[in-house]
Amino acid sequence: AAPASKRVDKKLKASALKLFREAHSLAEAGKYVEAVDVYKQARKTTAKALGKDSTDFARICSNLGSAFLHLQETKKAVKAYKESLESFAQAEGTESAEYATCCGNLARVHGELGNFAEAESLLKEALSIYAKDANREPVQYLNNLRSLITLYEKQGLTALVPPLLEEEKRIQELASKPDPGDYKPLMWLKPGRGALRYNG
Repeated sequence: AAPASKRVDKKLKASALKLFREAHSLAEAGKYVEAVDVYKQARKTTAKALGKDSTDFARICSNLGSAFLHLQETKKAVKAYKESLESFAQAEGTESAEYATCCGNLARVHGELGNFAEAESLLKEALSIYAKDANREPVQYLNNLRSLITLYEKQGLTALVPPLLEEEKRIQELASKPDPGDYKPLMWLKPGRGALRYNG
C-alpha cells in the first residue's frame, strides 16, 4: 500500500484540479463572483498539494487576478498577479513565456491605476523575453508592444512611439513569413525590473 502522505497528496491534487475546472467554468459563464470564491479554494488546495512555487499555483493565481479584473477589483487583481509572477519565477525562471504573459497582465493593471513607471518596467521585461525568440509568442509580443505604445501616448511621450511602431511592423511581417530566419530585436528592448492554461 502507498504511504498515507502519498495518498493524501494524490487526493489533494485531484481536489485542486476539480476546483480549478469548476472555477474556470464559472468564469467562462461570466459568474465571476462565484469563480473568485472557487479559485481561492483551488489556490489554497494547490498550495498544499504542490506548493506555492509550482506552475499550477502560479496559473491559478493568474486566473484569480483576471477574475478580479472582471469585477473591477483592481487592487486585488494586482495582488493576485504579483503572487502569480513570484510563483512563475520560482517554478519556471524569469525567461518563460508564461512569466512574460504575467508581466503583461500586471503591467496593464498598473497602467489602469496610473502606475506608469511600474507598467513600463513590466512591459519592457515582457518584451525583452519575447524578443529573444520573436516566433515563440508573436501575438503576445504584439499585444505588449501595443500596450507600451498606449502607455506612452497616455503620458504624452509621443517621441518614444515611432520606434515601437517600427518594431510592431517588423514583427507583423516576421509573423507572416513561413521561414522568418534570423531576427535581431531593437536595442531599446532591455529588461526593466493571464487566463492561463492549467497544467493538469
